[in-house]
This record gives sequence, structure tokens and C-alpha cells, in this order.
Amino acid sequence: MTPEKAPRLGDEAVSYRIAIPAQEDRRLNEYQYTVVRVGSVIVTFNAQDLGKRATFPADVIRKQVERLSAAQRNR
Repeated sequence: MTPEKAPRLGDEAVSYRIAIPAQEDRRLNEYQYTVVRVGSVIVTFNAQDLGKRATFPADVIRKQVERLSAAQRNR
């Protein structure tokens, strides 16, 4: 498990990566996680890939956090 640079979104955010060797052929199972807090709500984004670097699209995270922020302002 390795920490990554978190996006500057929401009130707090963390990002990390986990790599686990696959038992059958030793390729890496790559997992990327990003967790963002907006007010009292926590949203998680994750990607998984076998044999290559997993990456969740940053623009999708940004758009979803913007929508969540707007929804909380409109309550």
C-alpha cells in the first residue's frame, strides 16, 4: 500500500494504491482508491486493473464532488 497525492477537492481527500501479485501468473492486481469528504458525506472512487496501473479518471472525481457540494448547498 502506497499513499498518492490526493486531489484538492471537498473538505478533505486521501488517495492510495494497493498492488497485490496474482497467484497464477505473478502479474500485479492494481487498486487505486480516492476518498473525499464533503461536509458530512464521504464518497469513494476506486479502480482495479490486472497487469497495468489502475487509474480512476480525475475529471470524473472532480465532477462528482462538484455535484455533491452543490446538492449540500441546496438542502
